[in-house]
Amino acid sequence: TGTILAQMYMFVLINLMVVIGVLNAIKMYKVNYLKPKKKGYAKHTASFMKIEDAIFWEQHVMKNLKAVDTTITVH
Repeated sequence: TGTILAQMYMFVLINLMVVIGVLNAIKMYKVNYLKPKKKGYAKHTASFMKIEDAIFWEQHVMKNLKAVDTTITVH
């Protein structure tokens, strides 16, 4: 019974390590920016799975929407 218990323990441990690795690999990139309104600014956030998309969106809002105070954060 000792070897079966050890095998079960190793199986659970390996599966747990795989799950933790997958969860750590999933990252979200958030673009925060202030979009001009008639009086002041409105705070906006957009979320992306790929950093390339976040960078593209940041450039888009700065150029086309005249957004200010843009930041990209990793979550």
